[in-house]
Amino acid sequence: MIVETPKLLPENVSMPCYACGNESATHLCKYKMGELSIQVCLCKACMQMDTAQLLKNTIGIQEVSFPQVDRYLPSKKAVAVAG
Repeated sequence: MIVETPKLLPENVSMPCYACGNESATHLCKYKMGELSIQVCLCKACMQMDTAQLLKNTIGIQEVSFPQVDRYLPSKKAVAVAG
């Protein structure tokens, strides 16, 4: 899920951590889920958080699960009655 090694932010950048909002962000982290790329600035503590937990609980993204397509197709019985 993590795309590349987190990059250290310059010391003169004053930005709160995206995850906790309490500490100053120290690193730029890039994640990829399927086709979606995500960049967030995190503090040292939040960088240690499990990636799945970070994406689900903090950023609001979780693994995408697609519904079964056959649930939305007409049943064989309905096709026989209609035809």
